[in-house]
Amino acid sequence: MAKKQTETPLTQAGFPDAHDILMNAPIGIFTSTPEGTFHSVNPALARMSGYDSPEELIESITDIAKQVYAEPADRDEFKNLMEEQGKVVNHECRFRRRDGTDFWVSRTAHAIRDETGTITHYQGFASDITERKKNEELMRILSCVSESESTMVVVTDAERRTEWGNETFWRITGYQPEEIIGKNPGVILQGPEPDLELKKRMTSALDAGEAFQCEILNYTKNNTPYWVHLEIQPVHNTDGSVEHFVAVQYDITDRKLADDAMRESEERFKALHNASFGGIAIHDKGVILECNQGLSAICGFSYEELIGMDGLLLIAEESRELVMNNIMADYEKPYEAFGVRKNGEEYPLRLEARNIPYKGKMVHVVEFRDISEQKRAEDALCESEARFRNLFEHVPTVAVQGYGMDGKTLFWNKASEMFYGFSSDEAVGKNIVDLIIPDEMRPDIIRKIKAMSENGMSIPAAERHLQRKDGSRIQVYSSHAIVQRPNQPPELFCIDVDLSELKQIEQALIQAKEQAEAANIAKSEFLSNMSHELRTPFNGIMGMMQLLQTTPLDDEQQEFVAAAIMSSGRFTRLLSDILDLSSIEAGKMVIFPAQFDLGELLESISDLFTVTARQKGIALECSLDNDVPAHVVGDAVRVKQILFNLVGNALKFTRQGMVKVHQSALSAAKGGDVRIMFSIADTGIGLPEDKLNDLFQPFTQVDGSYTRAHQGAGLGLVIVRRLVALMGGNIVVESAVGQGTTVHVVLPFTLPIRDVSTTALAAPAPGEAKKNLNILLAEDDPLNQLFMQSIL
Repeated sequence: MAKKQTETPLTQAGFPDAHDILMNAPIGIFTSTPEGTFHSVNPALARMSGYDSPEELIESITDIAKQVYAEPADRDEFKNLMEEQGKVVNHECRFRRRDGTDFWVSRTAHAIRDETGTITHYQGFASDITERKKNEELMRILSCVSESESTMVVVTDAERRTEWGNETFWRITGYQPEEIIGKNPGVILQGPEPDLELKKRMTSALDAGEAFQCEILNYTKNNTPYWVHLEIQPVHNTDGSVEHFVAVQYDITDRKLADDAMRESEERFKALHNASFGGIAIHDKGVILECNQGLSAICGFSYEELIGMDGLLLIAEESRELVMNNIMADYEKPYEAFGVRKNGEEYPLRLEARNIPYKGKMVHVVEFRDISEQKRAEDALCESEARFRNLFEHVPTVAVQGYGMDGKTLFWNKASEMFYGFSSDEAVGKNIVDLIIPDEMRPDIIRKIKAMSENGMSIPAAERHLQRKDGSRIQVYSSHAIVQRPNQPPELFCIDVDLSELKQIEQALIQAKEQAEAANIAKSEFLSNMSHELRTPFNGIMGMMQLLQTTPLDDEQQEFVAAAIMSSGRFTRLLSDILDLSSIEAGKMVIFPAQFDLGELLESISDLFTVTARQKGIALECSLDNDVPAHVVGDAVRVKQILFNLVGNALKFTRQGMVKVHQSALSAAKGGDVRIMFSIADTGIGLPEDKLNDLFQPFTQVDGSYTRAHQGAGLGLVIVRRLVALMGGNIVVESAVGQGTTVHVVLPFTLPIRDVSTTALAAPAPGEAKKNLNILLAEDDPLNQLFMQSIL
């Protein structure tokens, strides 16, 4: 800071000395060293630079070039001028304030030298010309745009009254100068319904003498709307007050219309975007820029979470390399990968990407499709196909061939290898016609295959003599089916059953049938005659005995008559059993399937035998499992005949305890929908093991003596066994002496929803009885071993 000056006559007279004048001057005054530091400054320069005092400015500035000059090159220019000329006049440059903002100064300075001519100091004045520079720039711009054909310029006074407008302004607005000069242009141009909020902000800025800019909707004189970008710049007086406002307006109507169209297009696109059934994401280098609600629904992240997210986070780790490679290769075909949801669940995904222009650059748009349901369906279909192909492959008696519409073989199971002699390797890829169709049949088969491929109608099933590899023929029953597969051409299947053995059996059966029919005619005539001859006299005997009961008899005579009637009834039942057995053996017994109620069957057993059980003091229980169907299709009369015989036997041979009748369902066997097991268990006398094998022999009793306690001809169980065999079932007996007997009868039935053939089933011929018993139970049936031991 400058040293205190000694008093002079002027100061003694009350005038301020030169130092006080310089320190209080309104312009900046400084002394600096050539090295770039201030020696002294006055308060005006300190205020210009943003400091509170000269001392603070001097202490803060250690390098004028770096800390004061906005452009350090201006300091070098200043020093060069001082060294060359010793002074500068009106040198303009930009200084930097303490807060980092720039301001313009105009400097006048000279150099102070010592006795050797070396510059020791710079002294000078600095004036703040920032506002002048702004006004000059404004006027420069104004001069550039005043005659522009697209830029409107209006100059107003401080009260915003129009003083001047360029030709472009009058041409675009349609007004004449006299219609707007002296008036506020905003009031006229903004129309009857201006944007009040925008108007409020504009007024506030202009009242404060500040610049303002915005986009605003104006109207021409004939009320045509147009958009402008408005920039209002105040022009200040030297005292800082506003002298004028210069408003520059750029017509942006075309851009606004384009923006509106773009906005409408974007909204329409977004609506369609969100209506997509899949997820859509637009990404740039993996970062999601935009997405639809479908993507949010698929992955579980909200729209806000997805925007800006790395798209690879939506892909499971094992698929990320594949997805990255496809993105880098601009792969645009659909492909499958695995996605991961917000909860960590992985799911199968189909992706398809495209390159599109988006906001001025090329980006990727990716469609996400959750194919979980499709994959589950495909897996189920593949599992089903594999199961049935495995079944077809291992069925030994049915030859299955699959081939395409062109006749080329696609599938050849092991039975086909056995039937025709070609291995699977030999057959697959060859035309089915060339493999097994004889020459004389080829034209017809080729025509039928073509018709099947064209109209979808299968070749009619028929018996055919096809050709083996060695040229021999095999007689088969051949049927065809067309299998439609999703997204694949249909596949044709041919199913052949070897008829050779069946034909031999059929021939043998025809001969046996003819022989049996001849024998049965004679037998039937004999049985008919015997039935008539035996029943007629016994009906007379029974009638006389019943009439005799109505006459006065003593107790002993009544007992004799009752015994005679009982014996006659027993003889009649025996005769019926003999006729039933003869009918079965002669193949005349028929089965008539019809729908019936299994529950009602149990009720009929209970109704019939409850009185007998109560008289003997025995409990009779009838029950069935919950999984037993309510209704089945079978011959209810024969089922009752079987059960009535077995329950009657159980009650006959039980002195105390109980008899249980129970129904349960078993898995279906070949030829039926369901198998029902009827179990009749008693606590009776039981059977010795050595008598089980004779149990189902005609006219056989466990106790064969004439003094046995239980009467009977031994035909009931024989008829039961034959009826069970006739109905395709099986029977097993478990028994122990003194502990009781349990008989299991398993019968197949169909369910009502299926068509039931009404064709009668003939009873097996006598020579077939043993063969039928051998197939009553499947080899893997748990009752088979017991059945084979106890029955056969």
